Amino acid sequence: MKRKRGVTLAEMIIVMAIVTIMTLMVISFTVICNGWVHIGIERYRLTQSERSLSAALRDFVSYYDNENYDIAVVGENTLRASDKNDAAIYYDFVYDKEKETVSYELPDKKTEYPLEYVSELRIMIRKSEKTGRTIINCCMLYSLPATNASVLSNGTYNIIVTTQT
Repeated sequence: MKRKRGVTLAEMIIVMAIVTIMTLMVISFTVICNGWVHIGIERYRLTQSERSLSAALRDFVSYYDNENYDIAVVGENTLRASDKNDAAIYYDFVYDKEKETVSYELPDKKTEYPLEYVSELRIMIRKSEKTGRTIINCCMLYSLPATNASVLSNGTYNIIVTTQT
């Protein structure tokens, strides 16, 4: 008696069930990884905004930190360096919420940095009683798009710059 070689219907159904389960596992893992990638991209863009803001503020303050200029806050989001000899000459460090940029002026150039996810920017200034130096605190409030309930989507980032004069 010859025995036929082949696959039974039951074996085919079991193999199809295993392949279906494995496919669902791969698809769900891909969806989860896609969410992680988006969170990573948003965090990276926020970090770039923090770095840009920090570099711009430090550049502006270091340039005007001398005996020829007074640095003061104008409004909540503008830092102004005024010429001590001529009050009509001044240079601003400004956060523009509509364009989502921070820009500042030096006598020979104007620089602009994009800021993403920034909901508000506050600049505060005070004089240290111990050292007599000016302390500039720039507080960036950010808001990331909500992608997951367990991920922090709001917060603050502070940049503190101390003048030498």
